[in-house]
Amino acid sequence: MTYTKLILIAFCLLATLNLSAQSSKLIGKPAPDIHFTDVLNDTQTSYKLSDFKGKAVIIDFWSTSCRPCIESFPKLEKWQKDYQKDLKIVTIAQDKKARIIKFLQNRKLALPVVLDTNDQQYVRYFPHEAVPHTIFIDKSGMVQSITTAGLVTEKHIKELIAGKKVTAQYSDGVEKEIENLIGSEQGETDVQIVQKPFDKNAYSVYKSFKNGRLTFINMSYSTIYEILYNYPNRTRTRWENPKSYYRGWGAPDQAIGLEIYAPTFTKEQVSSAILGYLSGIAPVKVKFEEREIDVKVLTKLSDTVKMEEAKSDDTPAVSTSANGLEMKSGGLENLASFLEDNLSKPIIDETGLTKKYNLSFPWYPEKPNACMEELEKIGLTLTDGKRKVKLMILVADK
Repeated sequence: MTYTKLILIAFCLLATLNLSAQSSKLIGKPAPDIHFTDVLNDTQTSYKLSDFKGKAVIIDFWSTSCRPCIESFPKLEKWQKDYQKDLKIVTIAQDKKARIIKFLQNRKLALPVVLDTNDQQYVRYFPHEAVPHTIFIDKSGMVQSITTAGLVTEKHIKELIAGKKVTAQYSDGVEKEIENLIGSEQGETDVQIVQKPFDKNAYSVYKSFKNGRLTFINMSYSTIYEILYNYPNRTRTRWENPKSYYRGWGAPDQAIGLEIYAPTFTKEQVSSAILGYLSGIAPVKVKFEEREIDVKVLTKLSDTVKMEEAKSDDTPAVSTSANGLEMKSGGLENLASFLEDNLSKPIIDETGLTKKYNLSFPWYPEKPNACMEELEKIGLTLTDGKRKVKLMILVADK
């Protein structure tokens, strides 16, 4: 593949989004006396922030579809228990009430949950675009820090309670996008590529191909390769050296930001261009090998399956989220792929089913094993096994 021009703009300095500036201005200011209504999982169903006068308050925005949010709950629960005289932790979820009730049935939570389904009324107080999004308010009612639950340590809790400056890393919850990196000469070139180094204050973001543009922000080399080669995340990837330096996270050279703008290219051509660029600059390369590994095998429980067969005139459509798979006139490979993504284990479809089906398959991130019950309802099951699988092998120079 040839290009008339290739412009590389390396290590660009970027301005953050306006929303970031708005959020940062809240630090050091009095918190609004928010009236929390629709409170679940607490002794009261409503209260105001001022009701906790004399206590430090942490407000944690989350969602049932956010795995890092759920993974942060155990430490938040522990700190609420250990510092209950000086601390009140309030979580805010934007999920529907029925989904939160189901979540609390699946995963007991020792924290209150405030429903924010009324036009995101609480997000307006603390603007953000990504969760977890965590607000530290000291005993005097001042906003001390805006961070994310995954970055919070017990040291930060003690600082908040003691009235000291909270040293938690600032995060506005915005997926810092690489916007307008390319500049104004887009029409003069076939391909432009921008490289940006790891930014410890930004999230990891992948913006899929659209209008000739493909963007990675703070992405590890392994994840970039998985996306470009359309390989399942982690399940069919192996490191030649399991202790490779580049398996780590957080050092400036362990992840990068890349954006390509190629207005006349297809998605496949853009992926090929990025792969060609990485072959020259990336310390991590790839090769492919077939190996026998541990897998989960998808099979039928009997000759009869309980799935609705699609009609010949049904329009195929497949959508997935952290809360399930919705499939219209789709094959079983879609279910296998969904299970593989969520169970982080290669799924081998040996059902022999080749027809198209309409299927609504629920998923509960707080209780992954519930998928076995859901599979049984439609006449399928998963068993452990070993199979030969084509793997992507990551080879690092360092």
